[in-house]
Amino acid sequence: MRLRLCFQIICVAFLACISLRADVINGGFEAGDLTGWVGTGDVAVSPGFDYTNLSVLGPLVFPEEGNFAARLTAGAVDMAELSSLLGVSAEVFNASGGVATGTSGSMIQQTVSAIAGQVLRFRWNFVTADYLPFDDWAYFAVAFEGNPAVLSNLATVAPFGRSESDTDIEETGWQTFSVNITQSGSYTFSFGVVNGEDNSLNSELWVDAVSLGDAAVPEPGVMVMVGLPLLAILIGRRRKSASGK
Repeated sequence: MRLRLCFQIICVAFLACISLRADVINGGFEAGDLTGWVGTGDVAVSPGFDYTNLSVLGPLVFPEEGNFAARLTAGAVDMAELSSLLGVSAEVFNASGGVATGTSGSMIQQTVSAIAGQVLRFRWNFVTADYLPFDDWAYFAVAFEGNPAVLSNLATVAPFGRSESDTDIEETGWQTFSVNITQSGSYTFSFGVVNGEDNSLNSELWVDAVSLGDAAVPEPGVMVMVGLPLLAILIGRRRKSASGK
């Protein structure tokens, strides 16, 4: 009876781990498309791009992991539409950038169920040929349970120190961003890039390796490692008890 009860408890805990464990669909974009994502504007999945095709001096950008990454190009959708999708005002949206007023951009989004203790991680790379005062920017946003999104700035044109005479294309290089999930529920994660003040020299945001990990609950493999020794102990006790009769 005890053995059966212990086995049932372990099975329930194991299934709970699996059901609670959440992750991003196609977070590495290895499907070769935007499966699992909602794209707005000029968004695509790319195996990489040689920017020397556009400028004598330009970076060669490859996916950070695997064979593909998401490539977002500003200048496609009006800021009003992007603001509406994020559930924020134009003022809040512009505050996620630098000194410029946003004009148009592109964005990808995905809604997932996450549990407290998980960590969202992703890699990003901002590519630009623009200059001040046209301070394009890239952002990340997270919305909990349908509430207005909270935006974080990833990059702007300003730190590059570019001027109108610059004709090259620059990048930040791949960077890491992470967010701690403090409350279980439904989260919408958004990634985007925006033009500042004008709609020319569209900056780009590359995104890759988006994942949820480090859950507070034990991994299924850990449950197996914990559960099997417990079963072995109970079986041993049962056999010893039977041999002593």
